[in-house]
Amino acid sequence: MDIAKTASALKQRGDTAFRQGKYALATEFYTQAIGADHDVSPTLYTNCAQAELKQHKYREAIVSCTNALALDTRNVKALGRRGTAYARLGEHLKAEHDLQVALLVEPTNKTLARELETVKKVVKPGMEQPRNSLVFERAWREYGAHPELLYEYLRHISAEELPMLFRTSLESRHIAQIATAAEYAQSERNDAKFGATLLGALPRVERFALAVLFLGEGDRHLVQKIIKSSECEHVLAAQYE
Repeated sequence: MDIAKTASALKQRGDTAFRQGKYALATEFYTQAIGADHDVSPTLYTNCAQAELKQHKYREAIVSCTNALALDTRNVKALGRRGTAYARLGEHLKAEHDLQVALLVEPTNKTLARELETVKKVVKPGMEQPRNSLVFERAWREYGAHPELLYEYLRHISAEELPMLFRTSLESRHIAQIATAAEYAQSERNDAKFGATLLGALPRVERFALAVLFLGEGDRHLVQKIIKSSECEHVLAAQYE
């Protein structure tokens, strides 16, 4: 099999692994394809970056996107995905720049426009603090899917306020998103107290037991990982089993 066919076959295997949710395996295949192809397409790098983003490997994704941009400076996927990676790392000015450039190339891209709007809210000083549960719920819809934004939002809220803010709206997705934000806080902000503090407050929220019951296996594993790295493991572990 010639080099081009080998690279193509590896790319296809990477695509298949990605569709199956096997992101580490997809990254491996894309990396092999890059190494096997003398005439590397930017697509291999942007595909690799997408798989790395799924694994929260933001620094690696930035490198992959930068390699793609070295081949094509106007590559929208590379600009957009690098912007997303920067945003997840809390480097919002860099994220804003990449997303703005991407939108200059592709001004009708609604996904990029939404991402840029979210980043701009953080670049602006301060976030709206919750006056009541409705404001809190609105903010959560905006920040919940973005670990670095949720971290910035929640770290300014007293954990003691969570029962009042959640009231009866706590769901398993909220716990999962807090755990993801806590993982970000530990790895990127060196803030180990954030997760333990919030996870320690949630058992006082109505519907907590039901929310924990419906946690997915992966989310439950992440919660336990955050708890094990805290000083409160002996207190919290049983609450999230």
